[in-house]
Amino acid sequence: MGHIIVAQQVLIYISSDLEGYISEELLNLYRPGTKPAKQASDTEVNELKELLISLIERTESDFFDGKFIIYNERTTSMGFHLASLKEALEYNNYHEGLHLGYMMNIRKLV
Repeated sequence: MGHIIVAQQVLIYISSDLEGYISEELLNLYRPGTKPAKQASDTEVNELKELLISLIERTESDFFDGKFIIYNERTTSMGFHLASLKEALEYNNYHEGLHLGYMMNIRKLV
């Protein structure tokens, strides 16, 4: 869940030269390429749950308020080239669906 939140902030906000809505600490804990170092505390899990929902609303609001002016093209670690905010939003949905599938499979194992 933390990785999904951080990836969205990096793909959408940081790539648009905007400051996101997460702390540097959270960014460093869950940025792409990281692995869990410890079990998340109840406080951290609650924060992540809140961010997961609230960031949808903030991103939508920021989009309609015209805050996204530029987008810095990037290629994801999976090889997808994102040339626009629209492509980044579409890729973000794909990325979240991919990780949702992982989480559902892990849940079956637990």
